Amino acid sequence: MAEYIVNPEDPFRVGVGGYIRGYTGKVEGYQYNSAVKSEPYVKFIWDVSSDWELSGKLSYRFVRVDRFPSYKRSRIYDAYGSLSSSQYGKVDVGQLRNVAYLMHAGPKDVGSLGIDDSDISYFFSAPKGFYAPYLTYIDADSRDPKISYTTPNLNGFQAGVSFVQSEDEEASTVAPLGIKNDHGKGGIFALRYETQKNDWKVVASGGYALYDQDRYFINDTYFDGVHREYSAGMYIEKNDFSFGASYKYIDYPHKTNIERTFAYATGIAYDNGLWGVSLAGLHSQSERGVKNEYTHIMLSGKYMLLKNLKSFVSLGKLEFLSDKEPDDRGYFGLLGLELKI
Repeated sequence: MAEYIVNPEDPFRVGVGGYIRGYTGKVEGYQYNSAVKSEPYVKFIWDVSSDWELSGKLSYRFVRVDRFPSYKRSRIYDAYGSLSSSQYGKVDVGQLRNVAYLMHAGPKDVGSLGIDDSDISYFFSAPKGFYAPYLTYIDADSRDPKISYTTPNLNGFQAGVSFVQSEDEEASTVAPLGIKNDHGKGGIFALRYETQKNDWKVVASGGYALYDQDRYFINDTYFDGVHREYSAGMYIEKNDFSFGASYKYIDYPHKTNIERTFAYATGIAYDNGLWGVSLAGLHSQSERGVKNEYTHIMLSGKYMLLKNLKSFVSLGKLEFLSDKEPDDRGYFGLLGLELKI
């Protein structure tokens, strides 16, 4: 996100930032619709000493998806605070993503839909009873309240840990593919390496999560217990060209009817700042009595109309494959604008 600091020279500063995106388009087999997504925020920063900084952030997430003749809408407030030092690292407390999500590396989409955790989900409904992961990030805890610690950067290496307690008691109204984020409590660990030499930039990441008292599935509370997630990713960039790949594996040891649950994504991109193009895709699978497979492939292009105003278009294909239910396939085309503050 972009960020504007109101009084940059003062020990106490106020910053504002965020984005607003507007999409319109169609997925084959579904109605033409549009979506608006925004996340503005205000941030307060206080230099406690020459090396310690205390900050607080309040954000407001708004999503509206129009599906004639009705629409769905969600509004969420998030708040967290941080205490950081270049020598000792950073502590975050509040409603924010876990360290494995924030450190994750993977393929790039020059548009705004994204390959992982893609906003394409606003334009379709998964088949009834279908489950497969839709991202390679570790994100079962979403933005539930947590405490996180991230180490300072040491020769390109950073590590982090998050501890979280679920606040979700009912099925999520926005999580796609038949899941909810009621994971009980958990610990998430992450490691990231980033280096930049000459025209090369290389990033690698890894993550691990252990969730206890898990109730991840809406209609399957039998053997609620532990689930584990493992993730890895990499990103390489040279002279505006980039390649990325990422992978996640999910293990449900207390749910004997779930096997081989994983997702992977890969893609290439060219982005010179003014314009760019990317081709990427994500594939996932889960065997929960029935083998389900989900795939989306996306070709995106962007052009910067102004410094902070981006136009983009994304074309691609979705697939839902099942051993027992009819397969569901469809092409999609979406275009939109994104304004960053």
